[in-house]
Amino acid sequence: MIALAYRNPDLDTPKRADLLKRAAEEGWSTAQFLYSTQVLDGRSEEAQLWLAMAVAQGDPEAAGAATQVSPPIKAEAERHLLTMAADPATQLGKAAQWCDRQPPGRVNDRQCRLHALDHHIDCRLFGSTTAALGISVFEITEAYARCRSTLLEYPQ
Repeated sequence: MIALAYRNPDLDTPKRADLLKRAAEEGWSTAQFLYSTQVLDGRSEEAQLWLAMAVAQGDPEAAGAATQVSPPIKAEAERHLLTMAADPATQLGKAAQWCDRQPPGRVNDRQCRLHALDHHIDCRLFGSTTAALGISVFEITEAYARCRSTLLEYPQ
């Protein structure tokens, strides 16, 4: 969704806005940033909330743009993200399921959930690679767990 909206200048504005909003609702931080800065009025509370959600997930562009976001909106954004992370129907929620499978104390649960989708993307392998290795579900392997744990220990 986000690739279609971001890279296709031929899309009409309502279609692009709809794709960005849907991707933002799934938990994609880049879509949240783009939706807040390119579709919504940047001064609106809704735009500030989406921007703060992108920042809470570590989006570097959002961090530079969010200097005027109030602490209450930042707190609301984090609560909203944690709710999304608890919902396996969202992409963020699917990626956060790895956090649920970790033994108590192995990872910081809050940080794990907030960064779950970006870390999942950073750690995944392409289907052709896992097929060549004979791995049916890479996300349950020790290699995937090491990757996710390392990203939590050494954030970028």
